[in-house]
Amino acid sequence: MPTSVRLDPETQSELERIARIRELSKSDVLREAIHAYGAMIVSPPKNLAEAMAPWIGSLDSGGARLTEHSREKILAAIRKRGKGPARPEKSR
Repeated sequence: MPTSVRLDPETQSELERIARIRELSKSDVLREAIHAYGAMIVSPPKNLAEAMAPWIGSLDSGGARLTEHSREKILAAIRKRGKGPARPEKSR
């Protein structure tokens, strides 16, 4: 269903930049943003570890495997500081 949205020049530029980088249409970027915002409002993260979980270890290092096991390492560091849920680390 067509919807019209007015954006300030900065937001329009950011939308175009994200769409270009992600190789998506501006409509797709807006749909994803709205769904992500809705999910955050309905079920906000309980702690820092939960909030960061989707992004930890998600970057491509061009084959250098720099983020290998980074999720476990970062979550362990957060737990050590008392900011996250206490769970044993997986064996390697």
